[in-house]
Amino acid sequence: MVGLFLVPLLAGAVPALLLLSRRAKIPARCRSLWGPGVATLTVGSCLRGVFDIYGTTAPLVGVYWLAGGALLLAAALSGLRGVRNAGDGRAGDF
Repeated sequence: MVGLFLVPLLAGAVPALLLLSRRAKIPARCRSLWGPGVATLTVGSCLRGVFDIYGTTAPLVGVYWLAGGALLLAAALSGLRGVRNAGDGRAGDF
């Protein structure tokens, strides 16, 4: 629970600030997958902290890490695809 703020800070604010500084055009699909991915990882981290405080284990908390990681990976791949397509002269938004 002490480090709960790190997940949204590192996965949400830092990439957003980097992209704003470069004034990069982010594809719509990337934006629509990145936020839920960060939120899923944040909820998983919060639940893990709650279960640690309570003193028990919950094997299904790992599902949050897998789902959040899959969403972030899909967002990153769609963002890279959008940047590559923008270089070809095609539209980057989906």
